[in-house]
Amino acid sequence: MLVRRDKAVAVSLARRIIDPISEYVKIAPKHLGVGLYQHSVNEKRLDEMLDLVVRECVSNVGVDVNVASLQVLQRVSGLNKKTAANIIKYRQENGNIKSREELKNVSGIGPKCFEQCAGFLYIYDSRECDAPVRKKSKLTKQYNPLDATPVHPESYKIAEKILEHAGADLTHIGQSCLSQMLANIEQQIREQDPEWAIVWELLSNPFVRKNAPVLVTTVLEMKSLKEGDLLDGIVRNHASFGIFVDIGVGFNALVHSSTLQSVVPEARVNSSVKVRVTHVDMARRRVGVIFV
Repeated sequence: MLVRRDKAVAVSLARRIIDPISEYVKIAPKHLGVGLYQHSVNEKRLDEMLDLVVRECVSNVGVDVNVASLQVLQRVSGLNKKTAANIIKYRQENGNIKSREELKNVSGIGPKCFEQCAGFLYIYDSRECDAPVRKKSKLTKQYNPLDATPVHPESYKIAEKILEHAGADLTHIGQSCLSQMLANIEQQIREQDPEWAIVWELLSNPFVRKNAPVLVTTVLEMKSLKEGDLLDGIVRNHASFGIFVDIGVGFNALVHSSTLQSVVPEARVNSSVKVRVTHVDMARRRVGVIFV
């Protein structure tokens, strides 16, 4: 069935709000628009670096191994298109993967691959909604609540000791009370081996969402803008003469280079910023802003 282009675009935009990672990995990194000099550098090198950044983003967010698509799985550190396809095939033949340990059953995931990818593949307790099993799995390791955290299986023993130290156990994983229980032993953990501190941090904030998207709740029009207005915006591009910021009026405002006293670290492409309107040119449809 053919779908109108405008409807397909609308669906894609909606999906970017619901699950940004799953939608953006479908786009070749070079098509995302990465700056004024994108076509002046070595194309192969640019593709490699952009692909690396996408992999880092996917791995940083983490992936639900039982629902992730091929496009997402193949971007996880340690996996490629072939091993990602094997995971999907395994799910279809055996039902939901029950534990990280069971990933070792998947063709192509050997010890080295498992070591690289296991910490980025999350598995949630889904015993009540498993898909029908058509083959008997070689390894039916019991589900471990730590499989739903960024803690790597190699550090599970340390994680369990930290939980015990805090007066908690595996049943507290995912509960709001755990953060406070762990906070109570922070000083003691800091005095331990550095690996303990890393695992403690992963347990304390396992699902922190960084840079939540800015959702515009009001539609702005250029004629409603006036000098001095404070606005939230998103950095869209960098140029030799300034930085373009999307403020929601249908075109990008410009932070001119003459107003930049120094390098602004938070002004990376796609980062959220606050700006103040300095001038509005209705005739030429231009808006000038400065960072605040």
